[in-house]
Amino acid sequence: MRKLLAVVVVGLGVLMFAGVAMAENTLQVLPEAAMNGTGYGLKVIIDPGSLDDAYVQSDHPQTESHFRVSFWVDATHLNLPVTPSVNKCFVFMKFYRDAPSPTQHTFVYLCRNNDDTAWRIALNVRKDSTYWQWLGGTFLSGSSSPNPHFIEIEWQQASGGNNGIARMWRDGSLKLEATNIPNSTWNVDRVRVGVPPDPKLGPLASGYFYFDEYVSTR
Repeated sequence: MRKLLAVVVVGLGVLMFAGVAMAENTLQVLPEAAMNGTGYGLKVIIDPGSLDDAYVQSDHPQTESHFRVSFWVDATHLNLPVTPSVNKCFVFMKFYRDAPSPTQHTFVYLCRNNDDTAWRIALNVRKDSTYWQWLGGTFLSGSSSPNPHFIEIEWQQASGGNNGIARMWRDGSLKLEATNIPNSTWNVDRVRVGVPPDPKLGPLASGYFYFDEYVSTR
């Protein structure tokens, strides 16, 4: 069974509950998850070892060649142990192209490195080939960067050649940028947030994160 409930108003539509309702990973809409004033935000709860879908979705982007999203995120309550010593990332947001078949092409990760306990937000975008372009990450938590944070992401399709663009801002400062991406065959038709299908979620992940005030524009 699927639930449909408006979570936040966005520029190109409304995020709706779309994951399986009985999933072990769960979503809750709560006042405590609101990070910018009053109201409600989204709490995404990670069940250790579960890969069950639990996400909200917007189908309102329509073959967008230039797409921007902004949102608040707080990763304070996530947990991935420092040991074993491996990089630990999972995908909590995906952009999709619908035609000729639904295909994911932009991943937004929550990540933790081997050598510290700080969380980062990272961006990975697909090229026209089967290869991906990793833009890296920027801090979300740690003594130098307390939560929560306001994140903005811009994605633009190449008009020809290698001039596609991907950028990420944190709290108004540009942190990640690539301006030479060959991605002319991609566009944005759909966005999923939470624990989307194939989240690449590590078996040791647990806890929860807050997500609030998602806004999308051209």
